[in-house]
Amino acid sequence: MSSAHRQLKQLKQVVLKPHSLSMAQWSILGIIYDAEPDGLTLSDVAKQLRATQAFVSANVRSLEDKRFIKREIAEHDKRVSVVQLTRSTATTVEEIEATIRDQLRKKIYSEVSRDELAVFLHLMNVFADSSSDD
Repeated sequence: MSSAHRQLKQLKQVVLKPHSLSMAQWSILGIIYDAEPDGLTLSDVAKQLRATQAFVSANVRSLEDKRFIKREIAEHDKRVSVVQLTRSTATTVEEIEATIRDQLRKKIYSEVSRDELAVFLHLMNVFADSSSDD
């Protein structure tokens, strides 16, 4: 299992490198992408990522510098900022996701049948759903 995790991580790193994105930044973009169009507060991102606010803040600052995300003041509380994707970033996220999926298909389909993959994906969804109840 750890070998598969390392290979998946390596595949993602190769795809993310041309965009100057780390794995942590990619995770943050995915969390924000899933929350569009409303965006999320930094504390919401930290909770979903199960990371510290300081870690998230540093990565969000870097993503802002790279123009992937923007911060806006929350309408409900002027002391809170909400992070959202920039207009072009949503397209970039979709393109990266498609590239990762294509790379996975090339690697996995040569070794695993579609039925085996369907069972695996079903189990992963079950695990994801059960862990989100925390």
